[in-house]
Amino acid sequence: MNEADLQRLIDESEVRKLVQEHYRALDEANYDALHSLYTDDAVFEIGGQIQRGRQAIVDTPGTNIGRAYEVTYHHIGQIYVDLDGDEARGVAYVVAYHLPNAAELMKHEDGGGKFHVTARRTEDGWRLTQARLEVVFAQGDPMRVHV
Repeated sequence: MNEADLQRLIDESEVRKLVQEHYRALDEANYDALHSLYTDDAVFEIGGQIQRGRQAIVDTPGTNIGRAYEVTYHHIGQIYVDLDGDEARGVAYVVAYHLPNAAELMKHEDGGGKFHVTARRTEDGWRLTQARLEVVFAQGDPMRVHV
């Protein structure tokens, strides 16, 4: 394996890690960690709602998901990454479980879809510049947070 192939594998791994860390931060309500994954000018779209800028992206889950659910659990399936120099595009398949009350395990509001991302290599490493959640299905009780 040559140096370029090794660097490609490292870069793909770093972009995959951004996606994984995004959902870990949401499940742990760790908005400082979420903040560190995005560029200042990043854009996030979900259900036609668009958040522009890192702070808006971080503030939104705390004001809607954090208030509506005691527990969230995001399961990430396959993550595909395409590199083009210092830019990357990716898509991850995600199923999200939302429990309004952690003690009521059978009452949940779930959805699944594709998490489309664009990332850029920065001086601080790879960071997300765009993210869009394409909702494919919902199940369980109706979601109290509009997506």
